[in-house]
Parts: sequence; C-alpha cells; structure tokens
Amino acid sequence: MNATADASGLRIRGLRKAYGAVLALRELDLDVERGSIHGLLGGNGSGKSTLAKIISGAVVPDAGVITLDGVAVTASRPADALANGIVITYQELSLLPSLSVRDNLVLGRIPGGVFRSRAETIALTDDALAAVGLGELDGETLVAELPQNVRYMLEFAKAILWRPRVLIVDEITSALYRDNVATVSETLRRLRDQGTAIIFIGHRMGEILDLCDRVSVLRNGRITAGFDAATTTEEELLTEMIGRPLAEARAASAVDVVADGPRVLRLRDFPTPAQPGTIDLDVHAGRVVGIAGLQGQGQRELLRALFGLHGSAHFELDGEDVTVRSPHSAVRRGIAYVSGDRGPEGTFAIRSLGENLTVTSDLVLRRRIARPKAVLESLGVRFARVGQPISSLSGGNQQKIVLGRWLATSPRLLLADDATKGVDVAARRELHRLLVDLAAEGAAVVFASSDEEELVEVVGTDPGSVIHVVYRGAVVRTLRGDEISVERVIEASLPVTSGRTPQ
Repeated sequence: MNATADASGLRIRGLRKAYGAVLALRELDLDVERGSIHGLLGGNGSGKSTLAKIISGAVVPDAGVITLDGVAVTASRPADALANGIVITYQELSLLPSLSVRDNLVLGRIPGGVFRSRAETIALTDDALAAVGLGELDGETLVAELPQNVRYMLEFAKAILWRPRVLIVDEITSALYRDNVATVSETLRRLRDQGTAIIFIGHRMGEILDLCDRVSVLRNGRITAGFDAATTTEEELLTEMIGRPLAEARAASAVDVVADGPRVLRLRDFPTPAQPGTIDLDVHAGRVVGIAGLQGQGQRELLRALFGLHGSAHFELDGEDVTVRSPHSAVRRGIAYVSGDRGPEGTFAIRSLGENLTVTSDLVLRRRIARPKAVLESLGVRFARVGQPISSLSGGNQQKIVLGRWLATSPRLLLADDATKGVDVAARRELHRLLVDLAAEGAAVVFASSDEEELVEVVGTDPGSVIHVVYRGAVVRTLRGDEISVERVIEASLPVTSGRTPQ
C-alpha cells in the first residue's frame, strides 16, 4: 500500500473485501482523527466487523489504502498492526481461563518484549487493571473464576496495556453492566485526550451519542453518511442505518397486543443457584416477560436452572409438575434456551450454517428441517450458501441462526439470556421481532437483559406487560403496564434507593 495522505490520524481509502460472491466492503473511505472517538454504526452484515479486522491485521483486504499519521500501514497479520500501535478489543474473548489475570494481561502483549522482571510485570499489570476500575482484583486469580463482565473488562485492560495509537473497541459494552460502561467511557475519554484515535463500534444509541465526537454509518459495505455526534439524533442515525424513514419502519413492524393465554410456567419458592433467595413468578402464553436486576443477582442462573444446566429443577409447566434433569430433558419438554455468549454456548464455529440451524432438531428431537435455505432466508440471514461456516457471518447473523435453531423446535417456553448481547442495532430489532412473533404464536418467552432500555422496548407498556426485578435471587418488585419505564427498572434494581439494604 502507498501513502496517500499526510494528515494525522487514520486514513482509509477505497477499501474493498469480498468473500466469494458476497461483497463485504465496497470502496470504503473513512477518516479517524488523532484525539477523537469515532463511532461506527451499521446494520446486520453491514461490514463493521470486516472493517475492524482489516485495520487490525486479522483480514487482508482485496484493495485499498490505509495510512496512519501519513505513513502507509501494511498489516497482513495482527502482529503487524500491533507493531504500528493498532489494537483491537473483539466481541469474542481472547482470554485463557486456565491462566491467571496477570498472565493473560502480559501474554503476547508486553510492549518492548517478553523478558521483564517479575516486579516490572506486576507494576505494569497493576496499572492496567487500575486504569479500568479493577484495581482491587488479585492478579493471581484464575480467569475461569471471574464473572463474564469482569472478563470483558480484563480484555479491555489488555488493550490499554499496549498503549495504542489507534484503538478499535468492538461492541465491548454490550457485555457490561452500567458501572462497567461508565468506566470504559471514562477510560476512552482519557485516551482520547492523550491523542489516541479511537473507533468505537456499538449499538446503544445513547451511549454512542454521549461518548463519540463523530459517527459514521455503514450500509452494504460503504460509509453512507457521517454525523457530528453533538448535533445529530438517534432518529437520524437509525434512518440512515435502515435506509428509509424511521416512522415507516416502525409502522411496518407494529404488532397487535394479544391477551394472555394459558399459564405456561409457574414458579413457587424456586431456588436460585448461588443466591439466598427463591423465585415466585408466572409466565403466560402470548407474553414476553422481562427479568431485570443488577449484575450477579441471579437472573442468568434462574434461566439456566430452568433449562437443566444446574442439575435437576422442579417446577410447573403447562399445569403439570415436571422435573428437568438436563438440557436434553428440557428440550424434550418444549423448553429452549438462547445464550448471549454465542461463541462458547451458541455456535459450532467450524460447522456450516445448515448444521448450526438443524443440530437440535436432528440430534434431540429427531425431526428433519426440510428446507434449511428457506428457513435461513425467512430469518433474514445474509449468506452466500448453506454450507459456509457460521464463523464467516457477522455476529447478528450468527445469533439469528442460533435463535432459528430453537424456533424450529416449536418451543412452549423460550428462555432468552441477554440474547442480543454484542449484536448491532438493526439485527437486535430483528431478533426482538422474532421473539415477539414467537409469543404472538402462543409460546411463552422469558427475556433477561442487562440493558434496561432493551427490556422496556421488548416487553412494552400495555396493561399485560410485566418486568420482574431480581435481587439476591428473589423477585423484589414486579412492574406492570404503565408502571414500566427505564427509570423505574433502574430504581427497583438498586437496593438502597428502593428501600432495601444488602445483608
């Protein structure tokens, strides 16, 4: 590649990348100034991840020019990008669970070489942990012992340790809770003020507008528009992403409110794993019931227990007392579980789209899906062929296939555990629509999310809407109908402001 610009910052001109017949990037141009945070928004399969991988050296473009501070950058592998000070935090974790926090931080990432004294390594890693709000974390703790959100913060600390000139943050905040997000935002602003050029790929509109200086929108592999974050609106950005007026899109996706059907799930004194409390709740057919709460209060454990991932679980399903002893047992009873951690818990990366779609129907229910291609198309998946590996798709397309796998089983009860984590705005809306449609067809859906805005959007505020707020493994407040709002969900989740004191 040859230099074509001499201004400071990252300059991209004419970037092109094709995967077979699918054109992921089309003559893409982008400028990211030093000392700025540049937001990147785009729908499902718009090219965001491909662009990030090219800049960071994980993917080689077919054509185009990249310069950094006026100097041509040729990155045919991640090590080349790192040598130029270009660092990325991916949606998927790169940590080794069997190693300590400290070992993960320094593994392949120490600037200046690997041969440092233990004291120097400890000082470096302690500074990196403190920079992302993990100053109290013992560096000798095994990563396997850490909760998911802390692992993502550790991934972020690895990037900070490298002292990047260009930092690409790819959807990291979707896996984090509110206090973690605030820490990430504060750290990114500090890096910006030190002159780092930052590309922030996200899907929470408020976060993008609050954090970024500029926002660019990708659609069909091109940057279609750029906006000043201080003066644009969420509606402008969404309109640009979907390529038509937002009011028109909303009208097309409007759904009728349905009355409650028969009770599908009844829990009474249901024990929440690793928590002192028990759960009482009902879920009816035709409803999406929300589960909210602070990090680590038992929301995830509740859904996993119902799916048989914590041993035998006893509860009432469709009016019958049942015992679910394993995921296999749960599936046979019409229960589905969609995890937001699609890498370790959702997809079989080297397997084809067709295999990922049909695996549960084939192996557990012994039902064949006759036309997998038609099913993929009905889910809105963008793909070239049914036999391509699922790892070749964007995160949103992968998660559609994971959800489609469970929809194909015709579940009575679907458990969605932060199911849209790490998915872009447009794909997230499509996944929401699939969940709402499933409920409208007579299933019951339990939807847990760490994003209060998402919960309110999906569950709604009509008279039959319900969000249960969980604290220490028990439902401490239930919001119904017009009681439901983002502010009330947050207030109910906080033990002090809602009149509860942690014990």
